[in-house]
Amino acid sequence: MDNDLYLWLKSNIEKYTFTGESCGVKEEFCELFSANESVMDFKDLNQAELCYDMLVYNFYNNIAGYRNGFADCEITSENLDCYFLETSEGILPIGYYKSIRPVEASMLTQEFIDAGIAKIPDKKRELNEEWKMQASIVKEKYEEVKDKKHSSYRKAVVFLCFGIALLIMSLAAFVLAGGFGVFSAEKNFFVPRLLPILRRADVIFVKVYVVLAFIFLVGATVFAALKYLEIRRIVAKNAAEDVINNFDAYMDSINEIIDSDIATGIDDIRFAVRQGKDFKIEKNNALEKIKAFENILSLAKSYWRQLYIYIDDKISIAVIVLCLVMSISYTGVVPAITEGSMYKDALAKMENGSYSEAVLDFESLGNYKDSKAKIRECKYLMAKELLTTGSPKEAKDILLGIGKYKDTPLLIKDCDYEIALDNLDAMNPDDAYDAFVRLGNYKASKQNLKIAQRMLYDRGVEYYRAKQYSLAEKDFKKSVNYGREKDYLFLIKSRDGNQKRIPGLLSLMDFEDVKDILMSDEYLPEFLLGFWTCDDKHFSISRENQSITCTQNILEEDLGDNVRILSGKLYRENTTSYKLRFKIIDENTIKILDTDEYEWYEFKRN
Repeated sequence: MDNDLYLWLKSNIEKYTFTGESCGVKEEFCELFSANESVMDFKDLNQAELCYDMLVYNFYNNIAGYRNGFADCEITSENLDCYFLETSEGILPIGYYKSIRPVEASMLTQEFIDAGIAKIPDKKRELNEEWKMQASIVKEKYEEVKDKKHSSYRKAVVFLCFGIALLIMSLAAFVLAGGFGVFSAEKNFFVPRLLPILRRADVIFVKVYVVLAFIFLVGATVFAALKYLEIRRIVAKNAAEDVINNFDAYMDSINEIIDSDIATGIDDIRFAVRQGKDFKIEKNNALEKIKAFENILSLAKSYWRQLYIYIDDKISIAVIVLCLVMSISYTGVVPAITEGSMYKDALAKMENGSYSEAVLDFESLGNYKDSKAKIRECKYLMAKELLTTGSPKEAKDILLGIGKYKDTPLLIKDCDYEIALDNLDAMNPDDAYDAFVRLGNYKASKQNLKIAQRMLYDRGVEYYRAKQYSLAEKDFKKSVNYGREKDYLFLIKSRDGNQKRIPGLLSLMDFEDVKDILMSDEYLPEFLLGFWTCDDKHFSISRENQSITCTQNILEEDLGDNVRILSGKLYRENTTSYKLRFKIIDENTIKILDTDEYEWYEFKRN
């Protein structure tokens, strides 16, 4: 094998179709291709040549035969270039040979196609003779069994449908009535919740009903199986008659398609060869016809091998009657014999504390006896149990759904109280506060309300110091009279810059961030109004309308009128660098920074 042939196979191996054991050939090729880029990389070239020989040996190399449905090898291809020519250089693919000897490849391919066409009549004759032999066997065997009695196909299918219906209804009746569990000594046994009328019944009638349903189930299963076998035999009989009566028509139809394809289709291949192009073979009609006839022939041959089954119509009619009886039992017998037992089971579950299951049972009974009242009672008891076991929220939801019943209003209060306590434990003072306010004097609500207020106050202080004033305000409004809520609320309001609040701020001078508030642009000019002294130094601020005048001897320069005080600093008019800087010590003491000497002086208010 030369390198060019190896590379051609590597790029065209996917154009071959491998089936059966020949798939191993493709796997070996793929391993070679992945491990070797070219022939030069092979340690042992014999492996590649052996794979190539296996490909040629197992390939169906008759292009005309493949086109007409005669392919019987494990390797085939729809591409003309993948077929093999016997050349002076050995057996080579058409596509590869075209690349090295285009003229010779064209001539050899024409001869190859003609040789394939010449083989078709023999192949067709062999196939026809094989079919004739099998058809004669079908006819001979048919004569031996044709007189046996059969139902019509349509009637058999109808009876089969009724048999399946009886099987399903019998199975459902057997399960719904309780199955063999009705004979058990156990009072309760597992029942799927999806079937609401499925319960144990202690009456003898239910046990008889279960036995009958089981007998019908077994009988319907046998009947349906026998009817299915009977239908299969009828289908095989019809196939045998079809082969006997229409054999010649089948042969003529298949042969005509094969001949037509040879007469017209091969011209397309020859044209492709003359053009030097690859040719993809379209699916032919003969292949489908051949497979269809062989399937009919195979079915016909199975006729005499089928188990002979014939069920009298009287038995089939009895099955239909039983179907009607079972369907009537669904609407009358089953519900009637199970409601009493269902009610007893529900009461037992209610007494045992299985309230949720009892509710489902009573709901399935609808208006039977006092089922609706029992549902309410079960929910009431379930809520009380949840309340005592530490699930007050779930208990409250159930009680609200019940409405006014016994002492539900009081129980709802209990639930609210327990929920509020849970909120305290969970550090959720908002919901706890609201609940204890609503509860008023109920139990220890007032004492717990104070605990919630303390938590709200502590959280409000944290919010205030984190500058989350809106949240702090909400908490302080709830924590009434616990601590310094009023002072905090005043500080929060003071952030609006209303100068009327200055006296109040001065009274709280050492509380929280009052000094920072007074240092704001809204308050500081008003706070500084007056005359301040420090030894021989003095400083005064006066205001007329919106104009601020500063008189001082701290700096050598005169600051003049219309000074500005921003961010705790004093600026001359129309300047960007500040001249003095202030710090508030207390109501009558401030510190002023001399920017000339960069030194702080402590001034007192006169």
